[in-house]
Amino acid sequence: MAGAIIGSATWNQGIDNGYTLGVTVNGNCNLKCGHCYLPRERSAGVISDELIRACADSGFDRLAIVGMEPLLNKSVARQTLKLLEQSQEKFQILGFITNGLNLGSYAKELAALGVDYVDVSFDGGPSMYQARRGVPFDKVRRGVESALEEDLTVHALHTLYGENVSEESLVDMYALGNILGESGKQFFSPYVFVKGREVQSADLSHVLQTLVSSGFNSHETAHFLLDELNVRQYVGGIRCSEVQTLFQECGIDMKKVDLAPLEKMDNVLRVTWDGLCLHPLDTLDTKTYSLTGLKVTSQISLFDLRSKLLGRRCL
Repeated sequence: MAGAIIGSATWNQGIDNGYTLGVTVNGNCNLKCGHCYLPRERSAGVISDELIRACADSGFDRLAIVGMEPLLNKSVARQTLKLLEQSQEKFQILGFITNGLNLGSYAKELAALGVDYVDVSFDGGPSMYQARRGVPFDKVRRGVESALEEDLTVHALHTLYGENVSEESLVDMYALGNILGESGKQFFSPYVFVKGREVQSADLSHVLQTLVSSGFNSHETAHFLLDELNVRQYVGGIRCSEVQTLFQECGIDMKKVDLAPLEKMDNVLRVTWDGLCLHPLDTLDTKTYSLTGLKVTSQISLFDLRSKLLGRRCL
């Protein structure tokens, strides 16, 4: 789930050091991935100039632009690039998540605006990508190559669910290391169950065992991301002894694992294109956003809204 909320930022910059703002810039996508937790009812809405200013002036340390698809079309890309332009001098790190289909058209502009890394979501390697996403692998590969030509760092994000947790699928995903460049990493995280989706959750122990048996420990660029949203569908939380026991029993290399317990997730704020602020643990059920989120207004900063959300959770 870390991949969906803020991408590789949980590993990339250590979200326990400072604060991360994850921004959903629009309400539509050019793919319909079976595991996506965002609304099935698509919207043509896109982040406003006013909300762009609020995000840019938020005082957070890192910005992660997370979709639905920030390069969907020219109008969405225009607002996305405007957010980056206004943010480039105000954040320590600029991160960007995309499905990569239109990455080639905007790679030069992303590089010019100082994007530190681009996360491309895959969930399948060269052989199985099209079966997972419904589009040819070569299209996203060309986007990655264009980004690398502009000296952008490109990482791969993989959500692991029942249908793609197998040694064959994982070996196919590892093959992406051949196209990511020297600085590119691959990040794997378990799918979090959402009602009405086309894929099934995989048991955490099965995920870990299959990673190890497929050679995960020997792939230098492969990392495993696990946060509270991932874990709470199985046990009480990351700090539970069951989780630590699972890691030990499965034999996964803990140097390749990044854990984001609740105290880390408290340092993250999610902002939706239509102006709602949410704690990461409240982002799965989009139908309850209006109940769990707080509306962005000009009277209160995003940083103060984050504090209000944390106060609610402590009640």
